[in-house]
Amino acid sequence: MSPFARHYKALAWAASQRRQSARRATAAGLTHFACRVQDMRQTGSGRGTMARDIQIAVDAGVIRVTYRGDVEYEATTQMLREVGRLAAQRQVDRLLFDIRQANYRDYHLGALRHSEEGPSLGIDHGFRIAFLGAPDHPLLGYVEAVSVNRGYWAKAFTDEAQAEGWLRSAT
Repeated sequence: MSPFARHYKALAWAASQRRQSARRATAAGLTHFACRVQDMRQTGSGRGTMARDIQIAVDAGVIRVTYRGDVEYEATTQMLREVGRLAAQRQVDRLLFDIRQANYRDYHLGALRHSEEGPSLGIDHGFRIAFLGAPDHPLLGYVEAVSVNRGYWAKAFTDEAQAEGWLRSAT
């Protein structure tokens, strides 16, 4: 099989996996938001890309976003719009962004831009926002600082129970 045919076979398989994941999420009552999947080939920089999967769920007054794979500006913008729409629809002002499996190594400028564009995307400054990240990731504190400096009520966590407790503790 040629490399070209293998590539398209892999893309077809990835699309079927996204459809199955979306069906499972719908059956569980979750909102599933999957962005386009990039192939796993090496990029020109020598780094491989990771498939991207974003899931959004509303549970007991908290919108939980689980972001897996490479963080990309346009995909994150779409996700934030969907979160803003859901927050307005469900009257929810608590957000949990689980970025433990996200690859946001080059996301400095994106974090700045999204924090400034948040209100136009439906993410109000009155929201309480928890970022749940890996303990050894240096950008976790950066994302928190950028959000707080732009007027958001945000905090970074490495422990899921602490993040959920902080979100639910506010009145």
